Amino acid sequence: MTRRVLAFTLYLLMVAGLSAGIGWFALTDALDRLEERAGSDLSLASDRLTGQLQRFRELAVSLADHPVLTPLVLADRADRAAAQALLVASADRTGSIEVAVLDLDGRVIVSSLSGLSDRDGNANTPYFRRAMQGALGFQHAVDTETDMRMFLYAAPIFSSEGPVRGAVVVRHSVDRIEANWRDEVQTVFFTDDTGVVFISNRSELIFARRRVTTDSTAIYPPDLPHPFFAYQTHTVGGHQLWDL
Repeated sequence: MTRRVLAFTLYLLMVAGLSAGIGWFALTDALDRLEERAGSDLSLASDRLTGQLQRFRELAVSLADHPVLTPLVLADRADRAAAQALLVASADRTGSIEVAVLDLDGRVIVSSLSGLSDRDGNANTPYFRRAMQGALGFQHAVDTETDMRMFLYAAPIFSSEGPVRGAVVVRHSVDRIEANWRDEVQTVFFTDDTGVVFISNRSELIFARRRVTTDSTAIYPPDLPHPFFAYQTHTVGGHQLWDL
């Protein structure tokens, strides 16, 4: 009788061990496939975001050499009406919020938005300072008045002698980029260098954050709420899983 019980117990242990092994293999295999699929989805989303931003980068760079715009910052005879018409057409074609030409002090000379010339306040922004150094400036920001999320490009305008004399700035709304993503089943979000979710196809994730740092080029209103993620993490089979 004892031998039968012992044999049956060993049999149960073997079945349990075999079942656990099969279950673990199935779980880790499923997680491997999930990671591959998620990695592919994330690569596609990243490439799409990069492609969408590329058109605004190229717009800023191409307009910085435009013969209608360069006289505005070179003290030459400039046709402001023609310049504004060009900026309006460029903004309409690309769906930009604004395309503008700025002088060395960050003051708007001509803008695609009527009545907004002579504005200042750009001189100390990282994207404009970068352009004044002769490189392409890029930044993301939240408008302090409307809370609109934006991507900004600033391309330097050079004089024939070489020094930078101004910049072309292109501002684009993040909402328009996200518009084509919102019907997708997979949740996608991108955080900035402070860990704040700046772009996502789920509106409830916008401005949530995982961590806090202070070294960032982002521009956020001081009273903008940044709710923390409510999540836990654990590791299974070498994969980090998030419970949101």
